[in-house]
Amino acid sequence: MCCLRLGLVLPLFLSVLLHFFSCKINPTTPDRYALVYGVSDYDETISYNGGYYFSDLNFTDDDALDIASRLTEKGYNVHLRINDGSVAPATAPATKEQLITDLTIFAATLSENDILLIYFSGHGTQSSPVGWNISQNEDQFSDPYDEYIVFYQEDPDYTTHTVSDTFFYSLLQDTPPSKKVVIIDACNSGGFIGQSSDFDAVPADYQFNDETRDNILGSTLSACFHPSEADITPDTAIVITAAGEQETSAEPDLSDIYNIQNGFFTEGVLEAFQNGDFNKDGYIDTLEIYTYAIKVLENLNSLYYLEYHPHISGGPVDFILFEAD
Repeated sequence: MCCLRLGLVLPLFLSVLLHFFSCKINPTTPDRYALVYGVSDYDETISYNGGYYFSDLNFTDDDALDIASRLTEKGYNVHLRINDGSVAPATAPATKEQLITDLTIFAATLSENDILLIYFSGHGTQSSPVGWNISQNEDQFSDPYDEYIVFYQEDPDYTTHTVSDTFFYSLLQDTPPSKKVVIIDACNSGGFIGQSSDFDAVPADYQFNDETRDNILGSTLSACFHPSEADITPDTAIVITAAGEQETSAEPDLSDIYNIQNGFFTEGVLEAFQNGDFNKDGYIDTLEIYTYAIKVLENLNSLYYLEYHPHISGGPVDFILFEAD
């Protein structure tokens, strides 16, 4: 009889003990870092392919300032880079060279358990129509063109101030944190998402037909045996973008109507900091940022009859970014 009672009491005691300690043990918050780049000043005298140039933008520097401020409030160690870096609180220029320097330093100092968030707001484009070289390494899920984000221009040679999807992918592979998040508010930014291994609720070419999708079976087999190195895969970083690879993004001035002085997508991301906790668990994760940005962007798009949507890289992982307000 005593053995029977002991057999009943011991599991109950262990269950209570485990429950007690599980309530008392809190996971250690990882160190959180952010690289925030905003480019609004572009040199219109630098032209490509017979006259294609990038004009100044209104709010991309404000985008970076506001994102940096909110991330700082959330406990991130933020490194802010805006235009030529001459205006505080930016501490360095938003150049391609600075991005390489930043990630090289982080590669040597960050641990695998840290969180690294990289944000960019500025111009984005494809290798056509600007006449830039085409790498030929895009998979058949995409159009054949490479995507670029355009940093602060210090030289007419586009290779000195543009970062392609392929190059960005290579930089991230050399940076140790297993939890990396990239947020891009730029035209054609969806092309930075590796589509051979992701699932996206909205096709990458929301506006236009993509004839290369006819070869999906061949691309799927190729992705299994020869993974593409053209775009950022979900196992390297979760990527959230303002638009698809063939879509433009917008920043009309709504300050007189809605007191909005940000790009539409960044406005959605900023509002998600406060209102994005859909499951009410007290935290904001990458999927909640994406979901709330869709909600805001759809409302703002309707004012201008625009048709572009945020995209997110697919996969089973979803990172908690910070505590909800």
